[in-house]
Amino acid sequence: MNLKTFLALSLAANVVLAISLVRKPTATPEPTPGEPQSAPGTPAKSEPKPAAPEPAPQTNQITKILERTFGWEAVESPDYKEYIENLRSVGCPDETIRDIIIADVNKLYEQKKKELPVKRKEFEFWKSGLGGIGTIDTEYQAAVKALEEEKNNLLRALGIEPDLKQTQMANLMNPMEAMMSFLDEDKKVKVMAVFSQAQENMMKIDAKGQDRMVEIFKLQREMEDSVAKILTPEENQDFLLRFSMTANIMRTQIDGFDPSKEEFLKVFELRREHENTYSPLARMTETPDEKVQREEAEKVLKERMKQSLGEERFADYEMSRDHRFQRAYSAAKRSGLSVNEAKTAWQMQKEAQKQAKKLRDNKQLDSGARRSALEQIRNEAMISIKEIYGEKGWQNYQRGSGAVWLEQIVK
Repeated sequence: MNLKTFLALSLAANVVLAISLVRKPTATPEPTPGEPQSAPGTPAKSEPKPAAPEPAPQTNQITKILERTFGWEAVESPDYKEYIENLRSVGCPDETIRDIIIADVNKLYEQKKKELPVKRKEFEFWKSGLGGIGTIDTEYQAAVKALEEEKNNLLRALGIEPDLKQTQMANLMNPMEAMMSFLDEDKKVKVMAVFSQAQENMMKIDAKGQDRMVEIFKLQREMEDSVAKILTPEENQDFLLRFSMTANIMRTQIDGFDPSKEEFLKVFELRREHENTYSPLARMTETPDEKVQREEAEKVLKERMKQSLGEERFADYEMSRDHRFQRAYSAAKRSGLSVNEAKTAWQMQKEAQKQAKKLRDNKQLDSGARRSALEQIRNEAMISIKEIYGEKGWQNYQRGSGAVWLEQIVK
């Protein structure tokens, strides 16, 4: 039984009880003139039982109020003040009125959210971004946030202070809800409960450094295993594409590769299969023999990816995973440049470092000649990258540790 039904039955019963208590007993009617009366001592004749009196006007009025009030129809905002007065007129406590109105307003705005002209886009799990942040539908989220503000303003106009913490939590949960759009409400609730428990367990981790990472990986896998018991195989695949450690790591490594949905799926399935045997968790504690086995398996994995993606796209995928390219691409994006400039700078860095290594390995060169040659490599690479990125781009390229490698060539 839901809250409204329970309140309706309870309150209606109380009103009826109150009416019966305040109603005065009916007096014995006086005999009608001309009607024979019983003689003293003579037993009174048995009179037929009088019909039940018609409901008093007051009772009819309350019944009408009850019928209108407890219809629980989804009313529009201009009617809420009258709705509140109707509830008060039948003795509904203010606290209960508040709960009823909040529930009705929430229901109204849930419907409004479904009718938004801005339709929610499919969550693009194949796009880059930490934790899927880069894939959030910002236009839809802004429309939902505006509705939340409108709802809160309506509650304030009715004298009800909205729960701002709940509003903030709802705004935080909207992206999560979008990521779970492939699930029905019942399964969303169950999955969120698993998430909540995993988060609570992670907060309790006492270890630090590598040990902490090991514990986090364990809890992540436990969470994935628990969710798999709730969902169908198809739903679980959708879940893993959005929330698994494999997918999250992939999204941090594909800047510049920009895979299609199909390409992401191909790589994900191969990596997931590989990581089920050689997980990142095991890598932290593997023995030398286990490391050799993993590296051999990685060679097989790369070959399978090359066959699946094609040689050119596989080369782009490998490039995107190189931290040197990631730094170059980050600087290019900040400077309004494309992946092509980043790719050229990355290739220059690789070539310069390759030449520098040859010079260091050449034992026939004296230290002075070696240093002079290394400085020339550094200067030529620096000039070329400045030309590619421009003045603003060069400033961005130097941010953080982006240009440290140039000095390291000489050192």
